[in-house]
Amino acid sequence: MFAFALWDETNGLLLLARDRLGIKPLYYTVHGDRLLFASEIWALLRGLGQTPVLDPVALAQLFLVQYVPSPLTIMSKIYKLPAGTVAIVRSGKLELRPYWRPHAATPSYPPDSDLARALLERLDDSVASHLVSDVPLGAFLSGGLDSSMIVASMRRRVDTPVHTFAVGFEGMAGEGELEHARRVASVMRTTHHELVVTEPNFIDALPRMVAALDDPVLDPALVPTLLVSRLARREVTVVLTGEGGDELFGGYRRYRLQRWNRVMRLVPDAVRPLLTVLARSWRVRQALEAYWQNSPSGRHLGWAATASPSLMRQLWEEPDQVDRAAAGLREGFDRLLAERNPEGGEGPSDEQTLNAMLDLDMRTWLPDDLLVKVDRMAMAVSLEARVPYLDHQLVEWASALPATMKVRGGTGKYLLKQAAMDRLPASIVRRPKQGFEPPLARWLRGEMGRRALDDINGSAVGQLGLWNGRTITQWFSAHRRGEDDYSLLLWGVWLFALWYDHLVAFGRTLTGQEEGDRE
Repeated sequence: MFAFALWDETNGLLLLARDRLGIKPLYYTVHGDRLLFASEIWALLRGLGQTPVLDPVALAQLFLVQYVPSPLTIMSKIYKLPAGTVAIVRSGKLELRPYWRPHAATPSYPPDSDLARALLERLDDSVASHLVSDVPLGAFLSGGLDSSMIVASMRRRVDTPVHTFAVGFEGMAGEGELEHARRVASVMRTTHHELVVTEPNFIDALPRMVAALDDPVLDPALVPTLLVSRLARREVTVVLTGEGGDELFGGYRRYRLQRWNRVMRLVPDAVRPLLTVLARSWRVRQALEAYWQNSPSGRHLGWAATASPSLMRQLWEEPDQVDRAAAGLREGFDRLLAERNPEGGEGPSDEQTLNAMLDLDMRTWLPDDLLVKVDRMAMAVSLEARVPYLDHQLVEWASALPATMKVRGGTGKYLLKQAAMDRLPASIVRRPKQGFEPPLARWLRGEMGRRALDDINGSAVGQLGLWNGRTITQWFSAHRRGEDDYSLLLWGVWLFALWYDHLVAFGRTLTGQEEGDRE
């Protein structure tokens, strides 16, 4: 993982580079005859001495998919250097050049019967390289397959007990994933540390979380990631995490939905509206509507989006911004899908499309959301987070695997689960995937919901004229009554309101600095 700038004095050339998978950030902007670059947008704003305007289309994209896709940021004319890309600046001209793509290599493979062993060897090698350190190390352990396999591999390379860290949530069955994490910690004989997050804990952590989030993502796991990072920092300086396992080996529901695409496309056009109307919740309707899209990019957006564009239009005062944001996302997805599958999204079989979807998530969702969440929250407490699944050699090997080794029937992570049977209890390997998310749906029906609505109504974000206030009130009311689960949408609005207030306050400090300089 890296982000660096290299100035070549002899040739008058500046090189900006970001690591292959986008583990570390690098932002830049052109302002007059100046190029400014930094690892944080807050630093760029200090260099500019002002806060730029927000990009309305990027903002709508943020609400559609929880992140703004590279190279855009939420701020107009401030850009992210895409993962696996260098920027070359010479004679006043800036040129972006990609230097790596996950599917570019074509590794050779042993027979299927030996693939699980080959995967274990590569994962062990990657973990070993990430254990090189002169400071104490540990691991985040959710009790899910990805993090459990990292801990199992660490135990094979470390003589002393590994420190593991987990968080759960008060009031959830088994306190979230804590019971599963405890089981793995017991089997692996780790020195285990855990924290149960309560509703007051969650609310108290919001200001620190927002302050660390320069280019916002709307992932609900931000706060528990900050809290587990704070827990880990009391014992270690470096942790290994399981990010990337889902994108490499097919862990998300949308990959399994893609397997049913050819069957669902056989549903007659006249029947499709009826099926959609009969769906009990907007999330089921969203999944069905995605099947009726005519392109792989449209289906992918439908399954990956926080909410469908049709529902999001109800929130925006200018609904056409949502349409433009969705069109921009589909265009970007089409471009990335075509790089993996030049023959077109459908291809001769669903295998090409599925591998292209995995590649797409590795180049969008992973660097622009998941890695942002981990990097910003860990660095906020001076903790270094390392991601062994994203060793580029392991990524190249896994990216070229047949799709049937990733998603088979209704099972995701097929090969990883086969490999895990040698190291983990079957109950851990076979249990359904559980997201690392707080019980927002329940919390937002009570005091937290009232607090969130007060924060939204009192926020300076209202001056932007972005949202339909009636829609927000209606969603809160319907959510409290249990008519539907609007928690992700309400969380997004609340988090952005808090972030925007922080931006406004930050802008005032910049103005104050400028006035002080003039004096």
